[in-house]
Amino acid sequence: MGEESVDEVQTRGRFIPLIIFVLGTVAILWVVVGLLSGSGISRVEREHNIRLPESVDDIQTLGDASSPVLRVVNLDRGASSIFTIDRVDLDELLAQFGLPSDEAPSTWFDGAPGNDIYQPGWVPWSGPEAIEGLYYTDSPPSSGDFTTVQVFGIDDQRVGVWLYTDWN
Repeated sequence: MGEESVDEVQTRGRFIPLIIFVLGTVAILWVVVGLLSGSGISRVEREHNIRLPESVDDIQTLGDASSPVLRVVNLDRGASSIFTIDRVDLDELLAQFGLPSDEAPSTWFDGAPGNDIYQPGWVPWSGPEAIEGLYYTDSPPSSGDFTTVQVFGIDDQRVGVWLYTDWN
């Protein structure tokens, strides 16, 4: 168990900056991948813990719920998703939130918070006159603290849906 030579100590010390660089790169990639981790069907299904019907279309995904940093430290975050589906698929979608199709919609909340990060781009069918239902649920399947479901009438065949799940 002899002493280390100066050469051995210097050789080992050369790897410290490399290790720091690799760890920093991995951390940055982890954050970037989390922020860009999917859009569309897979992101909606993952963030709201539901299965979307085959008729889903015109998907917008918003919010900061996909950030791995916020998930790890369990900070306040939200997932906002907006899409259209066939009207005949609405009852099955609502049932995944424990909402019976004959439940009277709420009228006391506005859905997603007003922060820009949760607000969709222009959606022609999302005006207040088109609202057919506002639902609030803290029941499964949502993995968050609560979920709001807004339903908008488009025509006799299609409805628009805006989901917002929040973690506090």
